[in-house]
Amino acid sequence: MSHRVFLVDPELSSRGALEGLLKNRGYHVGVGDRWDRIWPALADDSWDLLLADPPPALDFVDALLRLHAARPTLPIFLVTSYARHEAGLDRIRPVCRRIFEKPVDVGMVDDALRDLFDGDEGV
Repeated sequence: MSHRVFLVDPELSSRGALEGLLKNRGYHVGVGDRWDRIWPALADDSWDLLLADPPPALDFVDALLRLHAARPTLPIFLVTSYARHEAGLDRIRPVCRRIFEKPVDVGMVDDALRDLFDGDEGV
C-alpha cells in the first residue's frame, strides 16, 4: 500500500523537488499551491501526511491548529523560510512532527519520511 502525502508549497521549484522525491519513493501525492484551496481535501481521512510550506500569516497557524484538532493523528511536516522568525510557529511546533528550513535538504526530508513510515509496506 502506498502512503498518501498531501504537498502544499506556493513555490514551484521547491514544490517540484519535493513532489519528485515523493513520487520517486512511491508515494501517492496530492499537490496544492494555495492554502485556501486545500482544507477540504485534508478533511478526508485518506491522507497519511501533510508536507507543507506555510504562508507567513497567523491565520495559517489557527487553521493548522483546527486541522490538528480535527485530525490529531495526521502527521505534519513543515518546510519554511520562517522557522526562526515567525512568532506563530511557536504555537504550532507541538503539532508538527518535523519543521525543515528552506532551502530544503531533500535528503533530510527523505530520512524523516523513512522514519515516519518505517516498516510499512509499499514504501
